[in-house]
Amino acid sequence: MTWKLWNERFIHGIEDDANYLVSYKDGDGKFCLPHRAYYIEEMDAMYLNDTLTAFPVACEIYMKMPEVPK
Repeated sequence: MTWKLWNERFIHGIEDDANYLVSYKDGDGKFCLPHRAYYIEEMDAMYLNDTLTAFPVACEIYMKMPEVPK
């Protein structure tokens, strides 16, 4: 799996109600540690899984959440 640019999500594909890792650049221009989030197609936005916030999170890159080995 590789990171994809948020502004190219419709080119690379993105699934409604799916789990992703998301990241954004901090003030120093470095990407922050990834956060778990889910995508809502109707809102075209990512929301954090951990806090179940009611507002979307900013993200610059995203990656489909890897499957946990069984």
